[in-house]
Amino acid sequence: MMDVKLRNTAMNLDFQRILQTYLTLTLFMCVISFSFLAFAESKPLTHKSAILMDYETGQIFVEENSHDPLIPASLVKMMVLYLAMEQLEAGTIHLSDVVTASEWAAHMGGQQVHLAEGEQFTLQELLDAMVIASANDAAVAVAEYLAGDVQTCVTMMNARARALGMKHTTFYNVHGLPAGKGQTNDVTTAYDMALLGRALLQRYPKVLEWTATFSRPFRNGEMNLVNTNKYLLRKVSGVDGLKTGYHRRAGFNVCVTALQNDRRLIAVVMGAPSKLDRNKVAKKLLRQGFTEFGQIVNLE
Repeated sequence: MMDVKLRNTAMNLDFQRILQTYLTLTLFMCVISFSFLAFAESKPLTHKSAILMDYETGQIFVEENSHDPLIPASLVKMMVLYLAMEQLEAGTIHLSDVVTASEWAAHMGGQQVHLAEGEQFTLQELLDAMVIASANDAAVAVAEYLAGDVQTCVTMMNARARALGMKHTTFYNVHGLPAGKGQTNDVTTAYDMALLGRALLQRYPKVLEWTATFSRPFRNGEMNLVNTNKYLLRKVSGVDGLKTGYHRRAGFNVCVTALQNDRRLIAVVMGAPSKLDRNKVAKKLLRQGFTEFGQIVNLE
């Protein structure tokens, strides 16, 4: 009888050791998994600069290399839009005006609506194409209509940039395509783009009718203009603008605005290595701004 009790006791001890080892290993794996997830969540995203600004006051909540000079790519079209809104407000042009595409506009590359030389559209239609779908040919057609020629429009863009306090911005074209041989890339900063976004919203809130549009038919329905900012428009509460930009040298850029509970924020991300990273950073900026408003927060 004693031998049986000893064997049972030994078996119980063995079972307890096995159970203890199992629980220890399980706990260890849980700790490792949690640590990995925490690392993945906190790992900083790779982008060159970012900023989060309050629309009402201009207060900066998040700032990361926001004064570093970078290439805006299609964010330059925000300034073309600003000039168009100025002239629309002054009554010197109208959305119903018919604009004829020039040879230069028709030969633009990159994102486009394939304008043909001599083809005619209303200014409204060309602004749709430029703002919603970031069409380079439409941007040239609009610029030529506003100023007579592209170079004069660029001069106007730079003058307006100075007037808005965009001290580190110089435009060289109206579309944001990469500079060719012997040309110079546009240059700006995240801070300057936030200033431009804020000025557009303050003075011409009508621009939200374009920037908040997910898609719109073009060329009598033959084409469908899809917003280049479609992810943030659909995935982040309150987002209703403004503009994206990309080419290989510039990286992925965005100037985005969102309204939640009567509070509007403007976020700019520049030089992200992918569209996914750009959208993640912009989403994080807006989330931090709306939940930690009034605090200086660390992007990392």
